[in-house]
Amino acid sequence: MDWLLLVLIVLIATAIWPLGRWAMRDTGDPEVVGFWASLTIALLCATGTVATGDWRGAPAGVWLAAAAMSVAYAIGFWICIMRALQIGPAGPTATINNMAMVAGVLYGVLILTPGRATAWTWAGLAGVGTALLTLGFGTPAADGVSRRTGTRWVQLVAAGGAFSCLSFVIQAHVGTLYPAHKYVFGVVGFGLSALLLLPAMLRRPERFRFRHERLGGIVLGAVNAATLPLTLLTIRQLGAEVVFPVTVATPILLVLVIGRVFYQEHLSTAAWTACILGALAVAALAYGG
Repeated sequence: MDWLLLVLIVLIATAIWPLGRWAMRDTGDPEVVGFWASLTIALLCATGTVATGDWRGAPAGVWLAAAAMSVAYAIGFWICIMRALQIGPAGPTATINNMAMVAGVLYGVLILTPGRATAWTWAGLAGVGTALLTLGFGTPAADGVSRRTGTRWVQLVAAGGAFSCLSFVIQAHVGTLYPAHKYVFGVVGFGLSALLLLPAMLRRPERFRFRHERLGGIVLGAVNAATLPLTLLTIRQLGAEVVFPVTVATPILLVLVIGRVFYQEHLSTAAWTACILGALAVAALAYGG
């Protein structure tokens, strides 16, 4: 059952990629998309909280983790990573963000559940990391696209990568220790994220009328609200060392294959190598888990 949930998470996470590209097309405003996504996740998780009553007896650790998550999501992802993606190289930006999962994995296997990882787990994790690096740094920019990789991009991607590490650590922490309070974690964490992004909206009130970004944010928020409780549940059962590599790497590789099969998009040798290596690494994680 746990692996079926993991497959469901991968399928939903795969859908996030084309949705994200659609929401951010035509130089979309990341703060606007992030605001509506955060608000949507918080509202949907509030429904789950009312239905389950998981806010009752929620320890202080859940509230503190949610507060930290709000900063990581609003500032780290939407302001730093998404801005870096707009002004710098897409491959390295996404790779730095995704490789931050290693922080969550190490926190899980070294601190939360020491001794749980096997040799297959470490081999699979190394394979996933290598696949992401091969994909991110081995894929050239699109023809005709000029990207600026100056000081501003370095600052944004460094800050965003650090916040991504924090995000994965928090998810491992809550999923291992407080999975019963997953909805209240979502309400607080993403509700505060919306509040953090609200000043950017108020500085330019016309942003509330950006219909494309609003619709994209709401759809992304609904999809993320579906994956959040499932991810926290599977972390408790399978461990961060399995959940994070599978749910981060597999959707990226699936999107590449789907693009090649259905849209006849060209895949470089590096991309094919990453797909094959990633598939083998995920198989190793499954065997080790």
